[in-house]
Amino acid sequence: MLTKRVNFGKSIYIGDHVWYGQEVAILKGSFIASGSTLGAKSVISGTKFSNSIYAGNPSKLIKKINF
Repeated sequence: MLTKRVNFGKSIYIGDHVWYGQEVAILKGSFIASGSTLGAKSVISGTKFSNSIYAGNPSKLIKKINF
């Protein structure tokens, strides 16, 4: 029996110096820029900007850190 593949894979990019808490779920196709922090038990999808803090389900921007 020949079956069609429905759920294709996508790449995940995680930059340098990214901190993430316990049980964070990073979904396919996510882009996490350098210096980001991800809160515990967050669900991460899409693009997350550098030097920012994200948390929640779905994750939301908590704070942008300016240097």
